[in-house]
Amino acid sequence: MADEDKPQGLLWLSETYNAPLITQIGMGGAGRVIQLYIGYPYTEIEKKAILSYMRSGYKVHGFMAFAYDYIAYEHFYNVSIAYYSDGKFVWVSDLIYYVEKYNFRLPRLFIEYMAARDYAMGEIDIPALNKRFFSFLSV
Repeated sequence: MADEDKPQGLLWLSETYNAPLITQIGMGGAGRVIQLYIGYPYTEIEKKAILSYMRSGYKVHGFMAFAYDYIAYEHFYNVSIAYYSDGKFVWVSDLIYYVEKYNFRLPRLFIEYMAARDYAMGEIDIPALNKRFFSFLSV
């Protein structure tokens, strides 16, 4: 599979050494302190469009779990956690919470991609996307 055909990993929240870190998938485990991503100056219109886009992604995978706010250090919900995709990028539902509550800064490439699509999800080749995610099951 060509690199441009692979879904782009977006952000993965994790906790390492009791310090909240954000890791961009594909960075080999290197992380950045989560506080560096708080308070991005989205305009009200841009933030609304981003949240709408992220919530309308295709649910690739979901499971029941506790979700934890690594900024406020508190549990924020106890429902399903989902991984969403637009066919190119993949993000976890927790990221929507962080953008909404903390104006969490998203990667520039993801913002530019959404803006180029006028924040509209568009069609997704679901069988191809599922194959990308679950091809390891057909061993």
